Amino acid sequence: MTYGVIGTGAIGGYYGAKLAHTGTGVHFLFHKDYDHVREHGLQVDSCDGSFHLDSVNAYRNTQDMPQCDVVLVGLKSVNNHLLKELLPPLLKEDTLVVLIQNGIGIEADVQKMFPTVQLAAGLAFICCAKTEPGTVNHQCYGYINIGNYSCSSQKRIDAVIDDFRRAGVDANEVEYLEARWKKAVWNMPFNGMTVALNTQTDTLLRNPSTLQLVKDQMMEVISAAQACGVKNIDETFADKMIDNTLHMTPYSPSMKLDFDFHRPMEIDYLYTRPIEEARKAGYSMKKLEMLEQELRFMECTSRTITTLIFDLDGTLMNTLDDLHNSVSHALQEAGLKPNDKQDTRRYLGNGIKALVDKSVMQSKPDADEVLKERIFATFRTHYEAHSMDETAPYKGIPELLKACKAKGFFTAIVSNKLDPAVKDLHKAFFGDTIDLAIGEKPNIKRKPAPDMVNEAISQLSVLHGRDIQKSECIYIGDSEVDLQTAQNSALPCIAVSWGFRDKDFLVAQGAKTIIDHPTELFNHL
Repeated sequence: MTYGVIGTGAIGGYYGAKLAHTGTGVHFLFHKDYDHVREHGLQVDSCDGSFHLDSVNAYRNTQDMPQCDVVLVGLKSVNNHLLKELLPPLLKEDTLVVLIQNGIGIEADVQKMFPTVQLAAGLAFICCAKTEPGTVNHQCYGYINIGNYSCSSQKRIDAVIDDFRRAGVDANEVEYLEARWKKAVWNMPFNGMTVALNTQTDTLLRNPSTLQLVKDQMMEVISAAQACGVKNIDETFADKMIDNTLHMTPYSPSMKLDFDFHRPMEIDYLYTRPIEEARKAGYSMKKLEMLEQELRFMECTSRTITTLIFDLDGTLMNTLDDLHNSVSHALQEAGLKPNDKQDTRRYLGNGIKALVDKSVMQSKPDADEVLKERIFATFRTHYEAHSMDETAPYKGIPELLKACKAKGFFTAIVSNKLDPAVKDLHKAFFGDTIDLAIGEKPNIKRKPAPDMVNEAISQLSVLHGRDIQKSECIYIGDSEVDLQTAQNSALPCIAVSWGFRDKDFLVAQGAKTIIDHPTELFNHL
């Protein structure tokens, strides 16, 4: 059978790689590490034996992927709305979609999106993480249970289990509702408690007070499951989960990692939905209700900036000399006198066409449009060949961007420079530290219009597989154009004083937050 993987994070990457390693045809949807995997392959560092896939069927979007017999969905449940666009290109009439996700009620909601699609739950009992691009770190366990939700073909369920077993994965079929609630017995205490107490699983179980609290919460889940009709579950299962966890490597569950890296937590399916289902069945999970409320409070009050959108010229890079030299060259080629460098500095901010037009008008006030277009064409040709002669990042910028990456920020450049030049500079100086770059091109309005910023947020959302909200974003720039861009985009703005405008000018233009050195940025996030 042919498999597709949507959401090639730690879980999707591990199970997909195990299948591919034994010769099964697997097609992976990647986001941020697509280029890395295409060039270097996919590495699995595993407690059961590490391996490397040299050649990977990697894709940026599902439109390019083939239709599959089985689709493994490893997305975070907070991103399930993306399935409306991601899933259809992979579907055949009899495709089985296996949702390897945590929580209660997931299949019911996905079935509403796709009434005729055959669904199964994938309950993964595994400790793993994606530690760097193209690398899955498998720490312990690794078995998967399959619960049939709406698949009409038992042969297809059996075939999936057989494929996993051939790949060295312990796989079994389990009754759907039982499987989902049994997974919740571990998930509901450990995910939330590690976030609320800022700790790992081993620390929770070493302390008598938190060990008892974990056990009490597990018993609430078991009682809720029983109230919802699950038969094969009792206190012995809680004892088994605690014993298994005691023998695990100290572990930060997925919700703890999401919280630490400023990603949305899966509160809805892990807490809200099972609590609601238990209430409908006449049972109240009081301690877990309290934990859910704590998590909601923490998510609300700790919501912080996750996304940094940078201007380029005058903010990240000192491009003045190369721009001035190209303007001077273009003016001289037309027989005109070059302007002062300070004039060039003053004219920057509204794009290179405005820069050249203003420079021409200063040198020849009666210049017509034909002359301005000819000089602009000369400028473009010269600047495309010389855009990196003198240009360099400002002092402290490389270190700032490395720190941003280490802290898990999403990053983008938006610039009124021509898009090819922006992408060349991004690749040459920031390819390892900034996610993407957008420059001036015909289908996107230049700053101060919000279009570039909106496009950057949209592309970052696709790249990172989640909806990035404007409440998570901040804009960083050096000019009045940047201040207006941030305002038009409904984003807060941090202005920098080391660029093409001085601090007094920025204050006069309404800048509320101004920093004098890159290291000051983190004081305002």
